Amino acid sequence: MMIFEEQTKLGIPLHPINAAVMPVLLYYNTQAALEMPPDELIKPVLVALIASLFVYSISCLVFFAFIGKEKVHRAISLGALFASSVFAIFYSLTYCVILDGIFKVSGSSVSVMATAPSWLPVFWLLAILPVVISVLKPVLLPKLESSFNAVLLVLILTQIGVLALNCFTYISICHSVEQLQLKEMDLLKAKKSDCKPDVFYIILDQMAGRDGLKEYLQYDDDWFYSELEKRGFYLSKKSLSNYPITRLSLASSLNMSYLDKYQTASGSDKKNWTMMNKLARDNQTARLFKRQGYHYVLVDSGFAASNNSNITDEIKSGTFSDFFSERILRSTIVSLFPGAEEAIMSFARNRILNQFDYLQKMEKCNTPKFVFTHILSPHEPYLFNANGEPVYFPGGRCDHQWTTETRKAYLAQVQFIQKKTLATIDVMLAKNPDAIFVIQGDHGTHCSDYVSEHSPSDNLLNERYSILNAYKVPSIIQARLAKDIEPVNSFVVILNGLFDYGIELSPDKQIYSSYDEPFLFKDVSERVIRRREKD
Repeated sequence: MMIFEEQTKLGIPLHPINAAVMPVLLYYNTQAALEMPPDELIKPVLVALIASLFVYSISCLVFFAFIGKEKVHRAISLGALFASSVFAIFYSLTYCVILDGIFKVSGSSVSVMATAPSWLPVFWLLAILPVVISVLKPVLLPKLESSFNAVLLVLILTQIGVLALNCFTYISICHSVEQLQLKEMDLLKAKKSDCKPDVFYIILDQMAGRDGLKEYLQYDDDWFYSELEKRGFYLSKKSLSNYPITRLSLASSLNMSYLDKYQTASGSDKKNWTMMNKLARDNQTARLFKRQGYHYVLVDSGFAASNNSNITDEIKSGTFSDFFSERILRSTIVSLFPGAEEAIMSFARNRILNQFDYLQKMEKCNTPKFVFTHILSPHEPYLFNANGEPVYFPGGRCDHQWTTETRKAYLAQVQFIQKKTLATIDVMLAKNPDAIFVIQGDHGTHCSDYVSEHSPSDNLLNERYSILNAYKVPSIIQARLAKDIEPVNSFVVILNGLFDYGIELSPDKQIYSSYDEPFLFKDVSERVIRRREKD
């Protein structure tokens, strides 16, 4: 705790470090603790620490030049006050976002962001006022410095305390989940096999199925299905996802089961998403491949459920930034500058390209590998046109439906991702012709309505569950694939086919829940028209 003491023996105030780090902890504790694991804090806190030291140093140098090096302590104190003021201004919009979140949870319609333009300039002036006062009246500097130290020390210690409680909750949930997973693992026995091809599981986020694209977006991608078939893929042409939300879908397919059996692990808090992150990160599919001597490789998506793992042997990560870091950056005054949003979106764009690049560079080795990557496209934001050139469009709605511009942007991104996927497969198959591929959408689109609705329309259900579902597997496994196999059973068939694990197939079902109440599961299979069509 020495870093948070009022000042060191040299008399160097440390409140600028607290001023830089505390808002990051506050943002996580109030906005993200229920959906992001605590390790998501590592990168933004590290950046905040480096930024605080940089701004602090520059501020001190400026005041050395301004008042002379003979008054070292005063220059350092003024530099510290100025640095803390800079961070108060930098995070001023972040505080607005936090307050809006608190008001929303409490049921209030108050919007701090809506009135921010009128009072933020006043806040910025007040933030810099202590520095001006200290320059004009040096006698007040010790009191102001002491006040800054005390206030920021209390604030950051409070946030560390809240973070500790969140970490305890997360660890408890993870322990409960892991116990359930290991108990299931103990019941599974496999036969030895010399057939151990590399296995690639590629999730294309929000890649709708052929029927969904035709019906809701009037886009015919028969060419894409034909190209996959030419490369030896089996396509489940009217496949449905089992869940409508990414983390639920990943947790289900990677653990080869429905999620209701894990509900008790989350305790009384039914809005805590961290259990799904744990299930997706440290999943049963990877564990069972590792049991057979496979090397588990995770290609980092930047998204909490698919950017880290305690059981992976290797993580391929192409960019330092991630989804949570970019979310915090958007909440700061950086977002007020022209071109800032495009710059932040370019991080995500580069990350997607890096994921494809990593897949293409993978070589066939003596040790078999199970590779999982979750590519956050063609899901919004829209970062590519049909030819892969940069675009920066977040998407939008009008009366709950996607705007015409959003529909066009989604389809353009679909076309690029489809072409990029085919090109990547060609490179990979040239090196590794016997590899197994599973390429799926985690869920379909939601252009007709919001997924967050507690009572979804039939239109939304039929649209949302339509997904791409393609397999390149040995003929003995392909013979076991059901005509319209669903993701919950994908790796049941593959693992049973390779190693005779004897895992039971799950019944085909479509389970609905909303972002607000992720564990309020409803079986909506009978409402999905495509299920009735194929039955």
